[in-house]
Amino acid sequence: MLITKSTILNEGQKLLLPSTFSDVTFRLLFGNSDLFQGIQLNTPITYKLQHNSGVAWYILDACLMKMKCGECAEFRINYLDQLIMVKLHMEDFKLAPDTWEMSVEQKHSLAAEMKLLGTNLLRGKEYLLAAEKYGLALKLLISDGCRAQSMDNHEEKISLIRMNMSLCFMKLNAYDGVIYHSKFILDCLENADVAVKIPKCQDLIIKTLYRRAWAYCQINEFEKCKSDISRVLELDPDNGETSKLLSVVESRVKQNDRKMSNNLRSMFR
Repeated sequence: MLITKSTILNEGQKLLLPSTFSDVTFRLLFGNSDLFQGIQLNTPITYKLQHNSGVAWYILDACLMKMKCGECAEFRINYLDQLIMVKLHMEDFKLAPDTWEMSVEQKHSLAAEMKLLGTNLLRGKEYLLAAEKYGLALKLLISDGCRAQSMDNHEEKISLIRMNMSLCFMKLNAYDGVIYHSKFILDCLENADVAVKIPKCQDLIIKTLYRRAWAYCQINEFEKCKSDISRVLELDPDNGETSKLLSVVESRVKQNDRKMSNNLRSMFR
C-alpha cells in the first residue's frame, strides 16, 4: 500500500504522532470505497492500532499513524492499483509503550495477538495484510532482551512466524522476501540444539528449502535452485512437488542455453 498524497485540512494540537499500538479515537468523515461500508461516518470510534483485521483497518492504521491529535486530513492511497480516498479527523490518542518499555510477557502476549490476526488474514487470502501482522509479531519477539529472557520454545515461535511470512511472500510473488526469511529459518532449524526441541523439524526444513528453491527458480538463479532441490530430495526422495519443480528448472535451463547459443551465433555472423 502507498499513501500517494496527504492534505492537512486542520492543523493538530500536539507534535507527537501515534505509535504502532496506540489507542486512538477518530472519525471517518469520507471514504470512497465499499471497504468502509461497515464503519459509520462522522461517529467517534476508539480502537487500538493494528488490532483489527481487514483492508479498511489496514488503510486506517496507515493514515492515523501520520496524524496529530485534533488534526483533520485527506489521504489518497494506492492499494493494489485501486485509488482510495479517505478524510479523517483524529480526536485523540494515547501513546502505547515502546518495545523497550514492555516486559517480556507483554511482548509475547502482543506477538501472539499479531500472529493470530496474521493467521486469520492468511486463511482469508489477504497475504499482504497477513505479512504485516506477522512482521509486527516478529519485531516484538526479536527485540532487545526478549530472546535472552524467553522460554525454550522461543526460537520455534520465531521460525513458525517466518514460515508463515515466507508463504505470504510466495503468494505475493515477492521472491526476495521468501529467500530472506528462508535463510533465517534454515539457520535456526539446522541448529542441532534448537532442532531437537521442534516437532517435525525435518518437515519444516523440507518445506523451507522447497519454497526457497521455487523463489530462486523465478529469478533464474538455477544453480542455487537446484542445490536446494537436491537437499530436499536427499531428505525426501519421493517429494512430488520438488520433482516437478526440478523438471521446470531443467526445461528453463535448456531454454536459456538455446537462447544464449542463438545470441552468440548472431554476434559472429
